[in-house]
Amino acid sequence: MYSFAVEKRGVVITVNPEAGLHNGVQTLRQLMVHQDGKTTVAVCKITDDPAFQIRGFMHDGLRNLKSIDQLKMQIDEISAIRMCRSLW
Repeated sequence: MYSFAVEKRGVVITVNPEAGLHNGVQTLRQLMVHQDGKTTVAVCKITDDPAFQIRGFMHDGLRNLKSIDQLKMQIDEISAIRMCRSLW
C-alpha cells in the first residue's frame, strides 16, 4: 500500500511495506511529462491498496523460447506496471 501526493512544493510518497515504495516510484515515473527540457508532474493524490497481496506472471518456457536478456526485459516491464519488483 502506498499514498502518493503531488503538490506545488513537491512529491510525497507514504508507504506501508517495502513494495509500496517501489510501486510509488513507478507511479511517479509514469506521471512524469518531459517537454521542452523540463520534467513536470500534474498535481494529484493517489492511494493504492492492491486487492491481492501477490500478483503473478507465468512464462511457458517450453513453447515460448526466449533468451535470458528477453526474459529480463519482460521482468522489467512487469515491474514498471507494478506487478512485481525487478530483480536486476
